[in-house]
Order: sequence, then C-alpha cells, then structure tokens
Amino acid sequence: MSFDTQIVWQNLPSLLYGLRLTIVIVILSLFFAGVIGVLICAGMLLGSPVVRRISADYVSIFRALPEPIIIFWLYYCSPLILNTKLTAFETGAIALAIPSGAYLAEIFRAGIQAIPRGQIEAARALGLPPFWLLWDVLVPQALRIMIPPTLGIVTILIKNSALVSALGVEELFYRANVLGGQTFHYFEFLTVTAIIYFMLILPLSAAVQFQEQRLSARHR
Repeated sequence: MSFDTQIVWQNLPSLLYGLRLTIVIVILSLFFAGVIGVLICAGMLLGSPVVRRISADYVSIFRALPEPIIIFWLYYCSPLILNTKLTAFETGAIALAIPSGAYLAEIFRAGIQAIPRGQIEAARALGLPPFWLLWDVLVPQALRIMIPPTLGIVTILIKNSALVSALGVEELFYRANVLGGQTFHYFEFLTVTAIIYFMLILPLSAAVQFQEQRLSARHR
C-alpha cells in the first residue's frame, strides 16, 4: 500500500482549518471548565452544607457520565428546557467543559488541601489579610501541584474534541473523515490526522512528566 502525499498536500488547507477549529474548541472548553472548576471547588471548601452537597454531587454526576451522552443530550434536549437551540459549535464547547470542570474542581481542591495547615495558621498569626494569604501562600504552592493533572485534562480535551464531529462541527477529525470520503484516501487523511493529534499531545505529556519529576525531587 502506497501513501499518496500529493493528495494530502492538496487538501492540507482544509485539514489546517479543522485543526484551527479544534484548538478554538479546546481553548473555549478549557476556559469554561476552569470557571466551573473554581466555582465548584469554592463551593466544596467554603460553601454552606447545602452548597457543599450540591458541589460534590455535580462532581460525582459529571465524572460518571460519558461525554457523548452529555453532547447529544445538550444538543437535542436542552431546547426543551431553554427554549432556544444552541449551535453545534456552542454545544460541543459547553458539553466538553461540563465534565472537565468536575475534574478540575477536584484538582483544585486537592491542590489547596495539600498545603500544610501549619503554613496557613502561621500566616494568620502574622496578621496576613485573607487576600494576601491566598495570593502569597496558597496559590503559588497549589499551582505547582495542580499543573500536571491540569495538563492531563488538556490532553483529554484535545482527544475528546473529536467527539463533536458527530454534531457536524468541522474540526480536525470531521475534516479528515469528509476528505477521506470524497477522495477514498482514508488511509492518508486519518494517518495524518493521528500524527497531528500526537504532535499536539506529546509536548503536553512531556510537560506533565517534567513537572511531576520536579515535584518529586522537591519532596525528596
């Protein structure tokens, strides 16, 4: 079996358009997931018992549901509740953000709770205001702990972005599938698409390993 590079080069602009849309979806989903994660984390750590229960239930529910179920439910069922239909792109970005926000909430909570309680008490004993306690004591240490698992969530978002092709969003996988159907060169387009996903995820995986090694060395 020969690999037709010419057909790939001829349709490369179409693949790059899909790649650009994939990156936009991932960035938007990560932003919304971060907002959700911060709110749910705050609810679990600082909220009233009712808010803590609701926040914990959110995490449990959306960590258990498969992403395709969330995507199709939002697309087909949300108009019955919201009286408005989201576009396929909007649905994809929000649907990917909802479960990712649940995972990020747990990452944020674990990062904050990993900081020794004695440091917080010492900062309070010195009269450090709550904002500066958060900014100078909690955030710098928590971020170092949060970075590796957060990058892991980004890699999952990149892979799951292919799921929104089921709604007709013309991201990278959708473009590759369409081009394969039009030219009957599925092997070339799907192989190139797999390589592109690999090149997107490999640096993130390397960064996760590097940061984990730094944290391990710091603890030793």
